[in-house]
Amino acid sequence: MILDMAPIPIYVKDRSLHYIRSNTPAEKAMGLGKGELIGKTDYQIMSRKDADRQHESDLMVLNDGTTFEAVETLELTGVSQTFRTVKFPLLNETGDIVALCGIATDITAQLEGKGLNNELANTQRHAIDEQHSSRQETVEGLAGDQHVNRMANVAGFLGKRLGLPPERVELLRVATTMHDIGKFAVPDEILHKRGRLTTEERKEIEQHTVVGYEILADSDSELLQLAATVALTHHERFDGSGYPQGLKGKAIPLEGRITAVADVFDALLSDRPHRPAFPLSRVVATMKKGRGTQFDPEVADILLDMLEGVLSLRANRPPALHDESQL
Repeated sequence: MILDMAPIPIYVKDRSLHYIRSNTPAEKAMGLGKGELIGKTDYQIMSRKDADRQHESDLMVLNDGTTFEAVETLELTGVSQTFRTVKFPLLNETGDIVALCGIATDITAQLEGKGLNNELANTQRHAIDEQHSSRQETVEGLAGDQHVNRMANVAGFLGKRLGLPPERVELLRVATTMHDIGKFAVPDEILHKRGRLTTEERKEIEQHTVVGYEILADSDSELLQLAATVALTHHERFDGSGYPQGLKGKAIPLEGRITAVADVFDALLSDRPHRPAFPLSRVVATMKKGRGTQFDPEVADILLDMLEGVLSLRANRPPALHDESQL
């Protein structure tokens, strides 16, 4: 009963390597019904290659009394499954090894997810290399123009001025390139609509923050974790009126507050399908008006105080000498 309550496969083999105990998850993993695993050997339920490997490790446990641990991929029920397996000896009252117990955790889905995240991380690392060599096709492709590249540089500039360490600034530069990755899930007819959006269309677009977070968050990568935070929070407003969570003030992660300023500033200065770029004077007035409401006032003030250096970055020119230490 205790074995059956366990959510992972557990089994026991005797010294002849026949199964003598098993729980329901173990039987399901083997594609067998209740009690059908008992009395069988691995050669009856898996390929000879896989069974030979099991035979070798089983004998090591039974003959040497050692514990065996491994990550193994087995062909079961016609499907490859990967398990983190632990096998250990079972002793009788006189200390003799009479059987072995195996516990297997199915990590197939976990590895597949990590594989996808690693692939994405590698793609973004390639984007960093391209930044260093002035080849931005991969990063720019996320937005279809230079907006992503420009705002990433502005975000890094602001992060440096706010005291982030150099390695965090570099992560922020790359993470901001993925801030709108969730928009890939928004229908083109809504995303590129020229007229006013309906309430339902607005809600659908606003979901890109959550979708982006869900795409990026399930990873051990520090870069993708930061990118997930930026994707989720770059439309939060300092006064709490933003989305998707309505976070307020310093409850919004710093990187989200930085991205919000860099994103809006560059967007206002850029041509859009539905409007031309705003003149600099109007953009500056908008940023001043939004400090403390839409934007973190500290971040907005740094942008406005260092406007010459920020504009140099947007134009892909070296900043003035008095700003070089801030890059």
